[in-house]
Amino acid sequence: MEKDFNKWLFVKPHWVEISFQYNTGRKYQHKQDLVAIFWNGYIYIQQKFENYFKEFSEIPFDVFKDLIFDFRQNFPKHGRVEGVNYFDDLIEQLIEQYKNDKKFSVEFFETYKNEVTPGRIAAYKKKLESIESLEDKLEFCYQEKKEYLQNISAETFAASGNTGASTPIFFDKIIQLDIDDIERKMKMQGKKPPAKTKKILTYDWTGKPQNKTVLHKAMKSVFIDKGTGQNDFCIIFENKNTAGIKQVIWLRGATDLLQFLYEMMEAGLIKDERDRMNYKRLTACFCKEDGSQFNEAFKELFNPIKNGFTTQKKDIIELVKLHK
Repeated sequence: MEKDFNKWLFVKPHWVEISFQYNTGRKYQHKQDLVAIFWNGYIYIQQKFENYFKEFSEIPFDVFKDLIFDFRQNFPKHGRVEGVNYFDDLIEQLIEQYKNDKKFSVEFFETYKNEVTPGRIAAYKKKLESIESLEDKLEFCYQEKKEYLQNISAETFAASGNTGASTPIFFDKIIQLDIDDIERKMKMQGKKPPAKTKKILTYDWTGKPQNKTVLHKAMKSVFIDKGTGQNDFCIIFENKNTAGIKQVIWLRGATDLLQFLYEMMEAGLIKDERDRMNYKRLTACFCKEDGSQFNEAFKELFNPIKNGFTTQKKDIIELVKLHK
C-alpha cells in the first residue's frame, strides 16, 4: 500500500472557489450551510485517514499541516462565525484524538449511524459552548449522545440552500470527539471524569401499546401485588433505565416469573431475548412478595423452560395469549 497519504486523497476541497462564493454572498450565507460544507470536506479525509491509520498506525502530520494551511489561506482564523466547526478545527480535533489515544476505535458505528441536519449540529455546539464547567459539559454530551442513539431511526438529513446532495453526518462521533476532549482537559486539571456505569434497561414492549394497561389489570392480585400502580407496571416494559424505578412485586415463584417472561417473548409482546436472558434486568424489575430480591439460580431454572422439559403454567400461557 502507498504510504504517502497525499496519494490516498483523490479529491480535495476547492476552498478558493468556496471562499469566493461565500465572500461574494453567492452561497453559504447561512450557518448550517457553512457547517455542512466544512463537514463534507472533512468527512472524506477522515474516512481515508481511518483506513490509512489501520494500515500504518501513523498520523501523516505533514499532509494534515498542508490541508490546514491551504484552508486558512481562504478562511483565516479571525472573523469566523460563532458556533461553526471549521474544516481546520475538525482536522485538529482528529489529530488530537489519535495523538492522545492510538487505541481509539476508528470504525464507523454502523449500528448507530444516521443522518442529521447541520442545524442540529450547530445548535448542539452553541449549547456546549455556553456551558461553563467541564463537568456540566461532559454531562450534557453524555445526555445528547444517549438521546441521539435512542431516537436514531427517526433522524433524516436534509441539505438546505446550496449545500448540494445529502451527505451522512455521524452525530454520535461528533459528540464522542467532544467527550474525549473534555475528559482530556479534566485529566490535565487533575479532575477525574465520572465512572461510566452500564445502565440496565427495562423490558422493551413490542405488542400493541394499549395491551400493557389491559394486562396490568388482568395480573393484579393474581400475579402481581394489588397495590401495583399502572405507571409502575407499564414502565417495566418501556425500555427505560431501571435506576430509580419501583420494582413490581411478583406473587409467585421464580420459575413462574421466568415462564411468564418466556411466554411474553414467544408471543411477541416484549423483545425476544430467550437465547440470552438478562437476569440482571429481571431482578431490577421484579422482587418477591416480601420485598426481598430474587437470588435463585435463574439459568438452571430457565433451561428446562427453554428446552420444553418443564410443565407449562396454563394460566400464564392463557393470560399472555389473551393479550397478544
